[in-house]
Amino acid sequence: MTQFMPAHKQSLLDSELLYLHELMPPETWDQLPSHHPASSWLGGHFSLRRGQKELNYINTEFLEGRMQWDRYKQRLLRETSTQYQNLTGHHEREDLHIFPRMRKNHPKLARGFAILDNDHHTIDAQIHDIRALIAKLRQAEAADMALAEKLAKAMADSGQWLYRHLSDEEDLVVPIMGLGY
Repeated sequence: MTQFMPAHKQSLLDSELLYLHELMPPETWDQLPSHHPASSWLGGHFSLRRGQKELNYINTEFLEGRMQWDRYKQRLLRETSTQYQNLTGHHEREDLHIFPRMRKNHPKLARGFAILDNDHHTIDAQIHDIRALIAKLRQAEAADMALAEKLAKAMADSGQWLYRHLSDEEDLVVPIMGLGY
């Protein structure tokens, strides 16, 4: 049996959890029809990655002096609201509907789903902390570089966690969805 490696170099998954890649290797995922549930789910992940990149971009533009405070504040407030609502909704669907069924049908993957569940709790805590900083941003009238730096760091750190988490989810879940298990 071929040993498959996780997509992300800092993955928390090991090759034992990736046995379904034998039946549906990652290089075939983009061949799924656009109406397939796995394609839709991967599209959600693409949107979350794009949203995270936008947050990083806004923070960098302001901190490097290429964006004025008022524009930074307006864009960051809007984009964080969208990104974290989308992320929270995505995780709620997974936690309440998708993962319980998969756990039941694939008990060999229980350890992998425990990792994803722990990630969801960690990401929820990160979002909670970021939202507390966003509340301060909403109240700030004058430019506050210290606050902007805290926001940029919190969002970048959360983003790195999110990127690894999304890759781990894909490694574990796409073969199940793609194979109709």
